[in-house]
Amino acid sequence: MIKIYHHIYPTKNGIEISHKQKERLSLKIKEKFDYIPNIVNRYQTELWTLKMIQEDSKNFDDETPILYIHTKGATKPTIEREQWREYMERELIDNYKFHLDILSKGFSSSGVLMGIPYWSSSIYGGNFWWTTAGYIKSLPEDLGWDKWTPNITYIPNENEFGNWIRWAENKFINQGPNFNPYSVPIFNFERFEELAILIKNEIAENTNIYKIDVTKTII
Repeated sequence: MIKIYHHIYPTKNGIEISHKQKERLSLKIKEKFDYIPNIVNRYQTELWTLKMIQEDSKNFDDETPILYIHTKGATKPTIEREQWREYMERELIDNYKFHLDILSKGFSSSGVLMGIPYWSSSIYGGNFWWTTAGYIKSLPEDLGWDKWTPNITYIPNENEFGNWIRWAENKFINQGPNFNPYSVPIFNFERFEELAILIKNEIAENTNIYKIDVTKTII
């Protein structure tokens, strides 16, 4: 059975986005699936949900498909992010059978917006993806979880919070020894020009953390 992990950021905007995403899942995915939402606290990032996936996968059959999505744009709602989220949902939810077929052919994961030099060269830009429990089991047990604490009781500063977000995208799905990702060709992206401008602006705003030898993720 398909497992769907939904990372939900607890702002008003985040909850509204999550409701729409859940409705879309129910409408578009015809196979039976387990829906596993994770509404985190405001000082928690995707790391908390990714760790949950890693732990749960130990009890799943290797062939179990896993979809990971989150409330993209919950902390920075803009028209561009809304368009970006719509693109990812259309490709990974509406077109889910395509990605299930990709996984059945031996790819470790499937998603969109990978392979953009110096931004998402080895991750899925936006961090939505399909994978299998078997691939998740191949990830190193220690993915640097000691760099953060699941029992945090304080609100992290901006740099620390940003580092956790970048860690979540850079240090998870691409860490398996058999990493063999599939990415939907970029030319399928409608209105890509708007996203390109968003990427350029965010890189400019984060020059202190952007380095050519480090994949840049967008918060």
